[in-house]
Amino acid sequence: SKYDSIVLTSPEIRHKTNVIEQLLDYTGKNVLCKVLDEKQNGDRKVLLSSSFRGFNPGYYFIGMYNRKDYFSIGGIDEKFMDGESAEDADFGERFLRAGLKHEVNDKIVGIHSWHERVKRNDATYAINKKIWDDNKNKKVIKVNQNISMGNVDYIKKVI
Repeated sequence: SKYDSIVLTSPEIRHKTNVIEQLLDYTGKNVLCKVLDEKQNGDRKVLLSSSFRGFNPGYYFIGMYNRKDYFSIGGIDEKFMDGESAEDADFGERFLRAGLKHEVNDKIVGIHSWHERVKRNDATYAINKKIWDDNKNKKVIKVNQNISMGNVDYIKKVI
């Protein structure tokens, strides 16, 4: 990333407001956007807002992070690739352990599109739960020790 911010989002999120334009006003900051969860019948309920679940910076349905802050904790732990779930909770907990600050902007809104939910696979979840618990118990802050700003050699190794 050569810019001051990194945007993380989920492919299940569609923008209700002009998210990218709105986020430009927060370049260099850590901000999460309000997200509504769409039900099969079209009804929507709040999935994330400043007053609901906003305490966890790992709820990056639509999130923009200061590049230095993101790299200071090593981003999303790559060890979670072999399992299922918990990478977002781990990211959020490490972010908070590092003393980093974030906000939720309720004026920037996305919609989590309705889809059938897949039943969690207990075996693959157990893999990630162990990584999450280990990181928590050891009070890990930085993961992916080879990741740093401007380190293109790391990217070449991944590709």
